[in-house]
Amino acid sequence: MLVPGFIIGSFLSGLLYDRCSRLWLTLATTVGAGVCTLMTPYMTSLTGMLALRVASGLFCGALDTGANTIVSSIWESDSGPYMQALYLSYTVGGIVAPFVTRPFMSSENEKHTGGHLNGDEKGIDDHTRVVSLTNSQLTSNNYSNISQRLYSRFESEAMNISQFSQESSMLFERTSQIHYAFIVTGVLAFMSSFPYLAMIVSGRFSSKSKPRRCEITVSGDQESLTDDSLTHTESRDVTLKRPDHRNKCLLLVCLAAINILYNAVEDSFGDFVITFCLEYLQWSNTQSVALLSLYWLASCIGGLTGILLVRVIGSGRLLAVMHVGWILTFGLASLGSVFRIHALIWFSMPASGFFMVQIIPAVFSWTAENVCPVTGKVSSLFLIATGVGIAGNPSVIGYLMERFTFVSFVYVLTGEAILCAVCNFLALLIASRQSSGRGPYPPTKA
Repeated sequence: MLVPGFIIGSFLSGLLYDRCSRLWLTLATTVGAGVCTLMTPYMTSLTGMLALRVASGLFCGALDTGANTIVSSIWESDSGPYMQALYLSYTVGGIVAPFVTRPFMSSENEKHTGGHLNGDEKGIDDHTRVVSLTNSQLTSNNYSNISQRLYSRFESEAMNISQFSQESSMLFERTSQIHYAFIVTGVLAFMSSFPYLAMIVSGRFSSKSKPRRCEITVSGDQESLTDDSLTHTESRDVTLKRPDHRNKCLLLVCLAAINILYNAVEDSFGDFVITFCLEYLQWSNTQSVALLSLYWLASCIGGLTGILLVRVIGSGRLLAVMHVGWILTFGLASLGSVFRIHALIWFSMPASGFFMVQIIPAVFSWTAENVCPVTGKVSSLFLIATGVGIAGNPSVIGYLMERFTFVSFVYVLTGEAILCAVCNFLALLIASRQSSGRGPYPPTKA
């Protein structure tokens, strides 16, 4: 239910951002996300929980749309490094989150079991395999086959799991302490809203997104644009070639498709890589989690690198290089999966995170440089595409993994990476025709 709320929030914030105070809107969505986070562990009603998850997704979608639009509107065509830094903060949050939640989940469990749980790693791994198998099977909705396979699997491993029953009850009892993690997250959300409140109170910051007011004059082969979008006293001259309305729409469609395919791959990778490692590669739970941790570490390093690379080679070249690297690493992951070359998997899957993390911020900065200003509506379009990609992919991969082979997981992600690169190079091709003057791009007023 989080994804439908995310799509609704992205759509509504895209309509509101250019029409009302962006500071008040960001403040309201930040506080709303904090309230939903605090309420989540205390909601006992199923209906209430579903409504709360929709509301949480709504505020998160609005926050993402607002963040991308604010960064793009402040730095405009120079927003490349700042967009990379923004998405780096998302990656850092993903790395820090497990460390925040772990103290509230493990210490009491170790206290009650006296270390027995840690000593019987095989029992834990077997239990995790069954739970992981259950999750992947439920996705495929093949319920008759699920019941047969689960029954035989539980029966064959009953001896290993029977001793886990007492520890499971203690774990259930300890799980209630997870509400402290929600409290910490909610407090951090409230604290992050304070700067917006301070800016509103001070009155020294623009609270509305000002439309760009541009005048374009043609002199020889160049177009001179006078831009006073920031203040009435500031103006500057730049060389600009803008696509006409039809080609601008085509470019936005290609860029939205990149968002769909990229987020489908990124979200599905996190959802299924543990199951893939446990069930197909027969790795232990520790090895599987370590692989995912390395992926996020490589993503963090890639985010830091992207801040520097986008300054050196620009957003367009960065997009091309990162897509090539992404396809190569996923191709190696497919090869390692088919022939069970574990060393190749240990290298290629984490390395893919280095290339992937730089793509979406480069899409936003490239859009501002070559297509149009990233307004609330444009950012909303990209974030709605993000929600669509997240929602559609898991059921397809789950079905293919259940019906055919676990390697379908890697095949699908590699195919989607190739399609994403095709959309990217199509957009770059259209833009190159625009800049070279070979396409029908008459100068238009923005």
